Amino acid sequence: MYHERKTVGMLIVEADLRPGTLLIAGVDFQDNQPTGATWGAVPYWNADGSLANLPRNTSWTAPWSSWANKQHTVFTSVYQRLPGNWNLHLGYARTESTNRTTVLHAGKGYPDPATGKGMELWTGAWGAGEMNSDNFDIYASGPFTLLGRKHTAIVGWNGNNGQERSIGGKEKINYSKFIPDYRSWTGNIPRPVFYPDGSHTETVTRLTGGYVATRLSLADPLHVIVGARSSTYRTDTRNYNTQGVYTGSGDFVETRNEVTPYVGAVFDINKQYSAYASFTQLFNPQSSKDRNNKFLAPETGDNAELGIKGEFYEGKLNASVALFHTKKKNLAKLDRSVPPGFLLPDGGQAMVANGAGVTAKGVEFDVSGQLSPAWEASSGYTYLHAAEADGRRAATTQPRHLLRLATSYRFDGRLAGLKAGASMTAQSAIYSESWYGRPPSSEMTNIPQAGYSLVNAMASYAFNKHASVQLNVNNLLDKQYYRNVGFFDGVFWGEPRNISLAVRTTF
Repeated sequence: MYHERKTVGMLIVEADLRPGTLLIAGVDFQDNQPTGATWGAVPYWNADGSLANLPRNTSWTAPWSSWANKQHTVFTSVYQRLPGNWNLHLGYARTESTNRTTVLHAGKGYPDPATGKGMELWTGAWGAGEMNSDNFDIYASGPFTLLGRKHTAIVGWNGNNGQERSIGGKEKINYSKFIPDYRSWTGNIPRPVFYPDGSHTETVTRLTGGYVATRLSLADPLHVIVGARSSTYRTDTRNYNTQGVYTGSGDFVETRNEVTPYVGAVFDINKQYSAYASFTQLFNPQSSKDRNNKFLAPETGDNAELGIKGEFYEGKLNASVALFHTKKKNLAKLDRSVPPGFLLPDGGQAMVANGAGVTAKGVEFDVSGQLSPAWEASSGYTYLHAAEADGRRAATTQPRHLLRLATSYRFDGRLAGLKAGASMTAQSAIYSESWYGRPPSSEMTNIPQAGYSLVNAMASYAFNKHASVQLNVNNLLDKQYYRNVGFFDGVFWGEPRNISLAVRTTF
């Protein structure tokens, strides 16, 4: 049974140091101590090739299985008003976190309903890990005049310096990796003990870049945004032996002065309609690793969008439609050439870069507004078509069709303070290709999830301006569905009907 003890908090202080100078400082922290955590999915097939259809509460783990994490962030920023209506922003944030992971999951094999055999345990036991991250941000923005027209500009620089430390050692496991009978197995086995050997690794990652952008008012109805960013990325892993002596580095990846331009335009057709278009290049360093535990090269590509927006009934109703086209290269995907159950040293899956790239295109519709002073509603629809370079469907675990509906009503009179609402999402079918094999008797090559819809409901009541209570019911109709398919040829059940109650107060 999964349990989570979580402590969170935040404190923010603002101070006007002098006219035109605002200082903001704060700290937030969280302490997550889950138990009974899983480390994988449940099987889709039985050993005989039939569908397992295991209950939603299936959890082949141990009570001590945990992904414990403590984290705190200290941040500060200064906003300074400059001459000419310009503004200067300086920001810094420091995040420190520690984690201790000891997890267990029956993630390998296929269950045999007749004997209860067939499942093997995965164990992940690591010592305490640490991660530190320093984030810097500085930019200035404001107006300027050119050719008799007013424009705006922004110029800035930001950077991140992260360091992750993992200690070396071995775990001692005092149980068999085979589950004798999954039908009666409780996970009541001894917790592994991790013995550090004094060695450790430090992965250092730096991402910095400068950017400049301007919004040009070329004519009363036409505005053009032009900008670019120059990014430098570097990461490597430094190794230290059991005596703490540096022995060399690996996993070195570096990209210097990668320029990603952006251009966009907005044309006000009339008071109700405006059309827009944009194009940008993409550069995204990634943390995924290949089968040799090496970082994949950064993602690159481009994105284009064309749309029109409308505003009606004095802003009470807004609608938009957009066409988009995205091309990405070096997109990380599962490496299907590794043997069954293959895991990286940190417990992750081996990935491979899709050098040929994936192309995604589609359309989005959104409508939202007030049907009356007390009644609000919104709707949206997205169509996504993603394909590999050879034309095969890509991103098969993402639906091609997604519909969103939501509405809420605020009562008055004797029911003043009461608000009720509902929402629905509906999506088309998804599937995942079988990865490292399936039971020999099964003829299926995909793990599918048919299209489905989910309904949520809420009700809130404001006692006064300082206190309120809200009730949420998610998956109101208790729909059974898979929220993820294909992880190690398994499935993740979606959340069953669940109810939460929140009380809010302000002082």
